[in-house]
Amino acid sequence: MLTIVALLGTNLWVAPDASAHGRRGHRGPSGPSFFPAAGYTTLKAGGYGLDQTVAGADEWSGLFLGVETGITPSPYVQVGVSLDWLRRREGTTESLVIDAPYELPVHGEIELRGTSTDLVPLGGVVRLQYPVSLGRIVPYVSGHLTFDTLRLEYHELLRDGAAQSVARDSEYFFGMGSTIALGVEAKLDQSFGLLFEAGVHDSNPEKGMRIDGVPVVGVVDAGGEFVRVGMRLGFS
Repeated sequence: MLTIVALLGTNLWVAPDASAHGRRGHRGPSGPSFFPAAGYTTLKAGGYGLDQTVAGADEWSGLFLGVETGITPSPYVQVGVSLDWLRRREGTTESLVIDAPYELPVHGEIELRGTSTDLVPLGGVVRLQYPVSLGRIVPYVSGHLTFDTLRLEYHELLRDGAAQSVARDSEYFFGMGSTIALGVEAKLDQSFGLLFEAGVHDSNPEKGMRIDGVPVVGVVDAGGEFVRVGMRLGFS
């Protein structure tokens, strides 16, 4: 009798632990989750080279920033939302020496004219990855489908004798875009990794305009190639 009581007591003591262990990987009492996904956020920065620029412009002068967040439903797939920003500035400046009573000369610059380009793709991303080297090195290919907002601005310094003013003109264009990127991540930890990627973004935003009173559709080729480095922050 003492042996039976001891066995029952042991089972009652162990059962909760076994039950809790059996529930690991489940999401609530409804059963096992088909997507035991871990979340992630990626921050990226690099350069963007436009396919088409005005004569004399440096096509690789753009700064291409990005943030991405999503889930990893399996070691081979990531699904998320991405937001990128191409910031590009070009201009013509005039150097001058400021007349001041100092021992060292004071130099300055006046921007005579310049352009500003801001391209913001917002959309979804699917990444296929293949961990190698015990999962520490993860090559991947990703595809993005985005809605692109493009802002173009031109500004010029106007001089009329001693009076000066700045004339500005800006336009907004909108359209769909797509991105294909190849990369590799060095997974230093389950919650942290460093990555490098190179890719191509295709973008042709447009806007209805009037030229000499005639309605036209203005289209801008904002596509180009990019190279970026970044870091991944993982969480469960």
